[in-house]
Amino acid sequence: MVLPAVADRPIVCVGPGTGVAPLRALIERRIAFGETRNTIYFGCRKRDCDFLFRADWERWAADGQLELRAAFSRDQVRILVPSLVERGERC
Repeated sequence: MVLPAVADRPIVCVGPGTGVAPLRALIERRIAFGETRNTIYFGCRKRDCDFLFRADWERWAADGQLELRAAFSRDQVRILVPSLVERGERC
């Protein structure tokens, strides 16, 4: 993973379920250095049992340090990450 040479550039991450751990570490590091222009698209099956690092994502979003966009493919209303990207929707 290569980050922009200029640290204050915004980043957009796409986290496919269990592959989201490195992105969480990246975002946590950026937040520690004061970078707040962070966006993550996170996709998993069910909000209640597969939403990895949910507490972190929601805390950072509430603090204005992260724009969280989450998609859940097996909940009542099926939402997929590409749909969020196309429509620019937030969770």
